Amino acid sequence: MSEQQSQNSPDDSEPATERQAELRAACQANVEAGRAPYAEVRIRTRGEVSWIIAQHPFWSCEYDEYTVKYTLIPQEIHVERVNLQGAWLADINLTDMNLRRADLSGANLVRANLSATDLVDADLSNADLGLSDLTGANLTWVNLSGAHLREVSLHNARMQFANLQGAGLARCDLRGTNLRNARMDSTTLLANVDIDSTTLLRDVVWNGAPLTSIDWSKVDHLGDEDRGPVSRELVKEHGRLQVDLDRYQGAARANQQLAVALRGQGITEAASRFAYRGQIFQRKVLLKKSHLLRWFGSLLLDLISGYGYRPGRTLFCYLLTISGFMVGFLLVTHGTSLFGLYEPASGHPLQWYEALVFSITSFHGRGFFPQGINLNDPVAILAAMEAVIGLFIEIIFIATFTQRFFAR
Repeated sequence: MSEQQSQNSPDDSEPATERQAELRAACQANVEAGRAPYAEVRIRTRGEVSWIIAQHPFWSCEYDEYTVKYTLIPQEIHVERVNLQGAWLADINLTDMNLRRADLSGANLVRANLSATDLVDADLSNADLGLSDLTGANLTWVNLSGAHLREVSLHNARMQFANLQGAGLARCDLRGTNLRNARMDSTTLLANVDIDSTTLLRDVVWNGAPLTSIDWSKVDHLGDEDRGPVSRELVKEHGRLQVDLDRYQGAARANQQLAVALRGQGITEAASRFAYRGQIFQRKVLLKKSHLLRWFGSLLLDLISGYGYRPGRTLFCYLLTISGFMVGFLLVTHGTSLFGLYEPASGHPLQWYEALVFSITSFHGRGFFPQGINLNDPVAILAAMEAVIGLFIEIIFIATFTQRFFAR
């Protein structure tokens, strides 16, 4: 079978007798030399991998690390990892194969088709996975430290708790990838990786991993916000309230964690966007918990200042209040009733610029009454109302922006 055909469909046929002899001889030579059994041995098909595993009675890919450690070992059941350390597996098609706990450290998996492969707890440290296809693969708890991943498709892959310390990911497809609780560090390379609004990033340990080469403008929200329908089974088991609380709290935490990581690297625009979304989901949590007073206060903070991330809203509220009360002063000083204030205003009618000045000074609590205006006059009442609203807006403005810039 040609390599092109191998990429299209996996070859599960058992290797020919001559090929079996070659593999046995290569394994024996490596063991005698003190190397891994199949180090630098060219393995061509999924059938050859299955045959190799069958030649070692204690090798198994059926169990994850937890089951081996806490179930099999206490029962004195001996199980060993599949040892393909340093093997040459370039261009191989291992689609949908079970390779749990397999030792593939240092292996050559360039252009390998590993889509939908089960690699839970596998060791891929220092492996070369350039141009490989890991679409939909299960990489939970996988060790990819020091691995080379260039132009790798990890679309919809599950990488929860994966060790990516020192891994090099360049131009990888991480759309829809579940990276929750994955561990990185400052030596992890994330160069032009493709992340979108379906990527899950909650509780990722960034630990200084560089985020400056990612185009965050493509990510308007995180996949952790989980906008899809909730299964009936989950609602039945935990209750709708708890399910919604978990979703909203998780979304808030994911956005806030990413915002902190981005801000620490000077990516302020994207950080502000995710921090703002985190506040929105935190407000939803307050509503679900029936903390109505805190929820209403949070809503006002959002409407007036966008939690400090939307300064344009504060300016809009300021101008709206000033112009609204300016019109009010014009109306009542010209004898027009307004909101139940039927008494004609005393004193002379205000010109538009006089009403504007009076509105501005009233907003900031330093208003002065034109001559002849009493405390029961509609102008005085409107001025007092504007002073209260102005004070409220100023307090919110100072509180939110102080918290944003000085209490991080």
